[in-house]
Amino acid sequence: MGAHSPQLAPQSARYGLLRPSCVHLKILALAVMYCANNQLTYSIFLTADPATVNIFKSASTLVTAAIACILLGRYVTWVHWATIVLQVSGLFITQFDACKDRMVLPVATYILLLIAVTISEIMDYTLWTKTGSVAQAPHAARESLQSHPGVI
Repeated sequence: MGAHSPQLAPQSARYGLLRPSCVHLKILALAVMYCANNQLTYSIFLTADPATVNIFKSASTLVTAAIACILLGRYVTWVHWATIVLQVSGLFITQFDACKDRMVLPVATYILLLIAVTISEIMDYTLWTKTGSVAQAPHAARESLQSHPGVI
């Protein structure tokens, strides 16, 4: 083989984007999660006001701590758990209507909110681990890490 002999392109280069790879599947999974999260958010805004949705997004610290413990096997101190319990307790207090003796919104709306927050945190964690930099991570992951540096 001479110095100017043509090199055969690898099989993956011949197919280009048509051949799915691990990277393509990960991007597809993120796209599906973004689509699901957008649809959930739309459904939530049909029954909940924007202020309630914004308040409930503060539950992301609970989801982040749960992901850190369950999926990553990281240790979260009792002080962090205590602060998270206080924060979630405050969330429930703001959403309880004492005159009617029930929650302000239907239970299904709160379940959808929790699912949406969980999907957002998983996407944020996935993107954060891929970029390796908090500065390049989405805002929710960055805020969670800055407000609770010992959680993750």
